[in-house]
Amino acid sequence: MSRIGLPKNSTESNRRNNIKQTAKVRDYINHIKSDGCALCGYKKCLAALEFHHVKADKEFTISKLKRSLPATKREIAKCICICANCHREIHAGMVEGMENIQTVSVVDTKQLLLQFK
Repeated sequence: MSRIGLPKNSTESNRRNNIKQTAKVRDYINHIKSDGCALCGYKKCLAALEFHHVKADKEFTISKLKRSLPATKREIAKCICICANCHREIHAGMVEGMENIQTVSVVDTKQLLLQFK
């Protein structure tokens, strides 16, 4: 594997296309993260924001940037964007009401913020 995670035997054209695709996915992820944490509103550092799958139907880890933009959008639609602290609190069972969330689309994230304030 090369430094950016592409197979060394890829043609130069394939490498450029993969780099462009990864950039599109990263830009989309950062656009979604720019709204901040759905629970506490944190938005100072995009790297501190994560995606929490609200159901157990996770197909892949979004942060790996290994999927197409449409696949990434479908996966993000199963998630809420939250900060690392809120994410740890959810997994520690400290946030009430998370078990009642069935599906959350990216558009619904702001609605969710209002529910938890």
